[in-house]
Amino acid sequence: MSEFYDPGRNPGSGKEYFFHDDEFNERAVAELGEASGEAIEPEEENFKFVGTLAKAALISILGTILIFQTALPRKIIIPDPVRAAIGLGTHPHTHTNEWVLDREPTCVEPGLEYTLCTECGERAEEREIAANGHTVPEEWIVERETSCAAPGLEVRRCTVCNEVCESREIPALEHKPKEEWETEKEVTCTDPGKEVIKCEVCGQSVETREIEPAGHKYPNRWTVKEEPTCTKKGTESRKCTVCGEEETRDIDMVDHKFSNWAVREEASCTRKGTEFRKCSVCGKEETRDIAMVDHKFSNWTVREESTCTKKGTEYRKCSVCGKEETRELALKDHTPVTTTTKEPTCTAAGIQTKTCSVCGQLIETTAIPAKGHSFSSWTVKTASTCTVKGVEHRTCSVCGAEETRPLDLAAHTPVTVTTKEATCTEAGSQTTTCSVCGAHISTSAIEALGHSWSAWKTVDDDPTRAHPCNDQYRSCTRCGERQTRDAPPSVHSFTYAYNNSGEADAHCSRCNYFASQIPGYSITDAGSELDEERGISYSYVIVHTSQGDIKVKNDY
Repeated sequence: MSEFYDPGRNPGSGKEYFFHDDEFNERAVAELGEASGEAIEPEEENFKFVGTLAKAALISILGTILIFQTALPRKIIIPDPVRAAIGLGTHPHTHTNEWVLDREPTCVEPGLEYTLCTECGERAEEREIAANGHTVPEEWIVERETSCAAPGLEVRRCTVCNEVCESREIPALEHKPKEEWETEKEVTCTDPGKEVIKCEVCGQSVETREIEPAGHKYPNRWTVKEEPTCTKKGTESRKCTVCGEEETRDIDMVDHKFSNWAVREEASCTRKGTEFRKCSVCGKEETRDIAMVDHKFSNWTVREESTCTKKGTEYRKCSVCGKEETRELALKDHTPVTTTTKEPTCTAAGIQTKTCSVCGQLIETTAIPAKGHSFSSWTVKTASTCTVKGVEHRTCSVCGAEETRPLDLAAHTPVTVTTKEATCTEAGSQTTTCSVCGAHISTSAIEALGHSWSAWKTVDDDPTRAHPCNDQYRSCTRCGERQTRDAPPSVHSFTYAYNNSGEADAHCSRCNYFASQIPGYSITDAGSELDEERGISYSYVIVHTSQGDIKVKNDY
């Protein structure tokens, strides 16, 4: 596109032109005339054109707006990229703050806006508009349904651009295994089979196990293919009843049929013999050694007698081959002679030695124990008292040595004094001291004397007692203390009688009380019995007491 403007479109003197593309070149040359060949001279920010060729050349290079005057130098504004290309630098743009939108921002890409220079019309300044960012919803959308074979997937997509902002895996469901195993590979005699348990939902195998090979099913009976001999093994075979595979095995060779062993060479005491036997079937021969026989030795004969320092020898010979054997004789014992080299004393040991009377060798040195003192009997040298030990001594009748030893202290001479008399109920005490040295020997208790009781008496003589026959007493003859007790039933003199209430009872002729009136006594079991010996009947009552029952009867 090319445009040509006249001065009326832009107030001011001179002409203004707006040129684009290559079309400008031809029109510019026709309009401006021939070039003078002169160049453009820079003058601060103004450019003075001195020839149309220079103008045309400059306009051709710039390809944009040129503002100039034909008569006077006029300021020419050149876009910055062109100025840089021809080495002129940039000019400062002037612009308003009105931003022009060049590209809308998206969720992820920034936008762009710019301002135009009020002088040259070029973009004076550009700036980015920040990307909007995704608008993420709260709800998750299932992108891939989950199954027991694979996990699912759910996402959050931008509500503006639909791009995936977040994703998360939904755990796979558990398989639902069938209860029965399914055969996947049949088993054979030699190859293992396979069976599986499948998921009843997705059909996937969830468990696999191997089935051991069934193994061949051979009959128990083997068929002989080749009979064995004593030199060669035989063979026998059998076939699997399922797959027909044949199995063979060797049959051990049979034993040779050997003859009895026969001597080929007799053994002696210097050489082994041999014997042999042959198989009557194949002729195989076996040989074996016959052990050498023992030498026939004569009795042992002494060749050199032993001494106590040198061993002797003896020998014997085989009467068959003349082989001789020798052996050593044991050393003879030394002939000991004992000599006392130092006599023992009462306190020092002596010495004696044993030497061989034949070779003079020292056999043994031993100590002779000391004889010990020959002491007299112990006699008192200083007598003991009850406070100072005495001394006794004795002397050796051989060397005169004296031995002493302390005597035990003499016993104290005790005197015992009663310090507190004992009574019937309280213990007394006594002290023992030595009458010689006054030492305190001991303090001991005197046991309480205990009461000296009179015989038990009834209280007939005590009119204050309510039931004299039912109580007894006794007194201590030493201190007068009195004791009472319930009298035994035998104290009463009961007879059969009727009490004031007309009931059968027992009456005591001593205390004049009925048994039913006495504390602790009771009457039961009133009745009658026949005395077969006397031929009469009698009535009775049973008197119960703490010390037993009393049968009181009344004869008729």
